[in-house]
Amino acid sequence: MMLSLALASSTWLFAGPGITQGISGMALFSRDHEGAGATFLIVRDNKQPGEPRLGMLELRRGLAIHTDSIMLPPDSELPVDLEAISPIPDQPGRYMMMTSAGRCYAFRFGVLEGLAMEAPFNVPNIPDKANFEGMSVQKIGDQWVMAWAHRGELPEKAKLFWTGFDPTTLKPVGTPQSAELDVPWPLAKGSRGVSDLRIDPSGAVFITAAADFGDDGPFQSGLFLAGTLNGTFRPALMTRLAWFEGKKIEAFDFVPGKDGGVVFGTDDENLGGSVWQNLWIND
Repeated sequence: MMLSLALASSTWLFAGPGITQGISGMALFSRDHEGAGATFLIVRDNKQPGEPRLGMLELRRGLAIHTDSIMLPPDSELPVDLEAISPIPDQPGRYMMMTSAGRCYAFRFGVLEGLAMEAPFNVPNIPDKANFEGMSVQKIGDQWVMAWAHRGELPEKAKLFWTGFDPTTLKPVGTPQSAELDVPWPLAKGSRGVSDLRIDPSGAVFITAAADFGDDGPFQSGLFLAGTLNGTFRPALMTRLAWFEGKKIEAFDFVPGKDGGVVFGTDDENLGGSVWQNLWIND
């Protein structure tokens, strides 16, 4: 049996002021196995030159520290409206980030090595008026998969897309399959059925959904187990694992292991960005 929790807003840590400091995607970068904390790469959905795209978020007990010091190479394409980032399994330091239009950027990053970008590409068969807000690359058994989601906007449902993935070329392969997602909450008109997406190594598909009533809120968000993906998608009963009032979650990732947990990041528009975590972080 699964338990769900309504989590108090007082547990959130402030991570940056203003509309350019929201967090639209996050991926685990490193962790301290002695329980001191964890560091994540984060992306932001900014659109104008000079606004931050890629940064780092460091978590310690009671403290969230982030810097937008990861500069893209001057000769690289400038992403517009980044909405998702995923690690590449079995390839430490390699990641994929994606915009709302389905433009993807694979890259390698290390603190000492810096940032190296691959040539960008678009996910295949992008439907008209698509607005993507989640993406995940995963190895399920010996099968590689890349999945992404159109966010939907009630009464329009969200839609999950998936296809194979080549870990050598770092590109999707094959014709994407798709399935509508019947997300039960939030239910207000215009609510987004998917605001982020993560697939774990067993094939479990987790999503967040969000309601956005304007740049000053109010906001609502929920975390759901949407189903399992193993060649085909098998929808679950869309179990609501957690929900939040007053926050618009657009990013989350899991930290595995006995000192791990889940971390959420928000893009609360004019109210900036915040993070919540239940990691076993020592004093």
